[in-house]
Amino acid sequence: RAIKSMVRTATNHVSNIARQKTYDENDDIVIGYEWVSTLDGRTSNVCKGLDGTIFLNKDKDKRYPPAHVGCRSTTAPYLNPVYADDDNGTRASAGVSGGKQVNADLSYYDWLKQQGAQGKKGQAFVADVLGKERADLFLNGGLSVAKFKQLTMDDLFRPLPLSELKKKTSLQLAFDNIDG
Repeated sequence: RAIKSMVRTATNHVSNIARQKTYDENDDIVIGYEWVSTLDGRTSNVCKGLDGTIFLNKDKDKRYPPAHVGCRSTTAPYLNPVYADDDNGTRASAGVSGGKQVNADLSYYDWLKQQGAQGKKGQAFVADVLGKERADLFLNGGLSVAKFKQLTMDDLFRPLPLSELKKKTSLQLAFDNIDG
């Protein structure tokens, strides 16, 4: 299993390097890239946070997949607005209702919020992905997806420990919402 995981990670690395080289060679059209994570219950915490993040060519501190061993994330070109197509594409997901195509503009946490809106089964799915307390905060704390992500993750897109979250005054109302 370890060898299989290393081979997948190496293959992901090589394909993302090749993709990045193509982006670089077309920098008049491709002005950056978007991090694209897998939409399912097995996505790592780091990749959940990075999904949908745009990195411009001029940015100094860019992240590239793979983010960890076994990473399934990739990138998509971010086009100069002159060439951008407004066509709404789709991407694969595997959530509470099984596998299906969803809007390509959905970030991981937007997609996860939709899973939680699908009744008890959806809420259980979110609790399985985030843990019970974090899922309560996410679904019932009254926070937008962007605010949840901003307040509960560090600069490296890792979730902050619950003990730290409970100390944040900016989250006190959200915790009161789920406790009350």
